[in-house]
Amino acid sequence: MAKLIWWYCHGTDWKKVVDSDTEVNMEFYKTGKSFFHKSISELRVPTLITGSRKDEYCDHLDKIYGDLTKRNEMLEVYLFEQGGHPAMITNTNAFLEIIKQKIFQF
Repeated sequence: MAKLIWWYCHGTDWKKVVDSDTEVNMEFYKTGKSFFHKSISELRVPTLITGSRKDEYCDHLDKIYGDLTKRNEMLEVYLFEQGGHPAMITNTNAFLEIIKQKIFQF
């Protein structure tokens, strides 16, 4: 299933994307640097963050996202009750409905 998701999101060169992603993760681990170039508190656009409460890679997204929203009031969080990782694929139809609502809200 993971291969299918990587292929779906990145196309036929998905293996190169995985290798590059792994390389950058290792570099961050070795240097202790952050994934982010700036603090999320500096983000100045409305931003929707989604996830699944049953994410198999992280069982406490509600806490992580809650901490982020305390640092930036322009963040909005939506956690799906079901589904796994990534939420936008394991909850495709519901995800698309939320996005449509957000787009037409502006």
